[in-house]
Amino acid sequence: MLDNLRNQGGSDVATNVRRLQITAPVVRRTNATGGVVVDQQQRTHASVQLSKRPKDLHSLWVEYTHGIGGLKAARDFNNVERGRVKQKYYRRKVYWDVICNHVNAGWTAAAAVDLVYQVYGPSLSVTRILDLMLSDRKTYNGRPHPRLRVSNQ
Repeated sequence: MLDNLRNQGGSDVATNVRRLQITAPVVRRTNATGGVVVDQQQRTHASVQLSKRPKDLHSLWVEYTHGIGGLKAARDFNNVERGRVKQKYYRRKVYWDVICNHVNAGWTAAAAVDLVYQVYGPSLSVTRILDLMLSDRKTYNGRPHPRLRVSNQ
């Protein structure tokens, strides 16, 4: 399906479909009436991990809110689970905090992510943007870049 969309010039549509596919839970079963039931409680300790190389900041946000590929959402990690992925969690938390602040202030998540791309540049990798956000947090006394601050901060 994605190849057909790309061939028809719908690369934006294909990107959005791919983004929605990664949020789909993996564990599915059918009930007695034949309907599909998603069981999110059947997650093991192996499902507590973060993606190795997120392709873009949108998928990084989805990883935090919903989890990717049936994995547990990063916002639901407890202390022990955060400790298992300490380095990745630490580096991504600065980004997640900025997006959370914007969403809580009434922004949509997509608009907040686009703002981060405007501040740091759309051509930079996810790793480079996270590095710059960490250095900005040190530069601005624990706060994000001035253009990423919500008015109530």
